[in-house]
Amino acid sequence: MSRGSVYFFTVSILLLLFQWFVFVSVRKYLFSKDQGLGIKSVLFGIGILAILNMVAVRLVFHPEPLAPDTLAKQIVSVIYYSYIGYVILLTLVFALIELVWLGWRIVDQLVRERKHAFSGLRQNEQFVKAAKSSDIGPEIEQETSTSLPMGDDSPVPARAPTVYSRIPETATRRAFLKWSAATGVVFATGYAGHGIAEAYQIPSVEQYDVSHPMLRGINRPLTFLHITDVHFGLFLWSEELERLVDNLNGLEADALILTGDIFHSSTTPVHRAVPILKRLKPRRFGNIAVMGNHEFYAGERRSAEALTESGFTLLRNRWMTCRADGCKFHIGGIDDPRKNWILGRTFPQISRFLNKAPHSGFRLLLSHRPQILPHAAEHGIDLILAGHTHGGQLIFPAPGAKRGLSMAGLVSEYTHGWYKEMGSRMYLNRGIGMSFLPWRINCSPEIALFRLKPQERPDEMTPVI
Repeated sequence: MSRGSVYFFTVSILLLLFQWFVFVSVRKYLFSKDQGLGIKSVLFGIGILAILNMVAVRLVFHPEPLAPDTLAKQIVSVIYYSYIGYVILLTLVFALIELVWLGWRIVDQLVRERKHAFSGLRQNEQFVKAAKSSDIGPEIEQETSTSLPMGDDSPVPARAPTVYSRIPETATRRAFLKWSAATGVVFATGYAGHGIAEAYQIPSVEQYDVSHPMLRGINRPLTFLHITDVHFGLFLWSEELERLVDNLNGLEADALILTGDIFHSSTTPVHRAVPILKRLKPRRFGNIAVMGNHEFYAGERRSAEALTESGFTLLRNRWMTCRADGCKFHIGGIDDPRKNWILGRTFPQISRFLNKAPHSGFRLLLSHRPQILPHAAEHGIDLILAGHTHGGQLIFPAPGAKRGLSMAGLVSEYTHGWYKEMGSRMYLNRGIGMSFLPWRINCSPEIALFRLKPQERPDEMTPVI
């Protein structure tokens, strides 16, 4: 069995278990049905969930019965993947409720045991006081203050045993659990709805001034548009791609740069994107693209042919030189390492590619993955444009964290925005499309616009978050 098959099987089993856990939790907390289910009921329920998931996956990825690039296919994809995200979110919510409930039970048990022990001490004290006030007080006092000899058959008052019983659920506790679960469900529903709305909003245009001494000689700033991670063929189809092309054509720039993942997978009809991408207006230095990991998933040859046919200059481990007025600058593009999302941190061809970089003039490097920054910094590359992370798609505000807490931070040291290492600067774009989840929270789709100009002051720098 291949590594990909093992990965897919493992993820499928985990998702099925998450769905079952959510079902049991809803049944327990919201409908007050805490009695256990038999093994037959559990297997039957998981089996039904497995069948429904297989049907949904077929509808999403197979060209039949729902044709690609249709509203029905898009709606099914958004609903199914939102459902998966919703299940994962509810799993976290109910797991937290279970931990709170467990903590409550432990504390309650300890309090009950402490009260029981205290009650036993009070009874013993009352017994001793009563004995002292009676006629046989001295004998009782003497007996209670000395140890009995071995073999003495005289009766000794026995302490009541500690009681470990199941703690009854009070109405207050039941109400707390029910309202906590209901609040979690409402929160997750609103979160999913907001995520879908933000994911499909018009991309924001982020503008930055980049100054560098090697750009002296240009009469006006050079402008570059940067997009990445469209993922045509999953949640975005022809209608969204046409809207993106119209937005880009409405922006003036000397070049348009695409840093990979314009297509999604092997089931993506890449030929449908070609006539739309051909409508991109020509630029002074062209429309330039590099290959992302999903271009290889979609098929290396057909992805490269589609991009070339669409009018892009495809930079595959090579450099191109451009001239503007009295300034010469260079743009290089490198292929993605072709691994999955998390792996592929090393670039096998990086040394040979960077050794071929021109030694004079401003050097702009295009890479799908941001992990290239340390390598580029060692070779003195001036500016890197990258994508791949989507900004994490979900960014949670956090005190003291300028970038917030991005989901991409779980597996990558780079999430979004500006980074600097030695003399090299990198901008990591949040991207246009989505992968796995059709949600974006505090991470709207982005078109970046850079104005490159000569450095006028020694301390003039591009802002770095």
